[in-house]
Amino acid sequence: MFFWAPVSPNSPVGTTTEILIPPGFSSFVGSVALNAHGAIVGNLSQPSGLNVPFLYADGNLYDISQIDDSLAGGSATGINDLGQIVVTSASGTFLLSPVLSQRHRER
Repeated sequence: MFFWAPVSPNSPVGTTTEILIPPGFSSFVGSVALNAHGAIVGNLSQPSGLNVPFLYADGNLYDISQIDDSLAGGSATGINDLGQIVVTSASGTFLLSPVLSQRHRER
């Protein structure tokens, strides 16, 4: 999957970043949402066929289902500019809110 970001709002010039499929997964099912900070949520497929939600932020890809077992098989459906992520699964719909690290609190 590729992510293109303009150098400034509405610019035709930008940078392209390739987001690689992490080990243990077979494919991207798709990216679903992007916020103003460049964080992306979407879904990955495991070889077993189970889909899991992911977050791509700051150059890292995270398996959101690692937060709680009830999110496995779920789908990330949105992310806002606060970093809150909506995930739906067989267990329900969840709003995940980030906890800021000490580094972010000091900014």
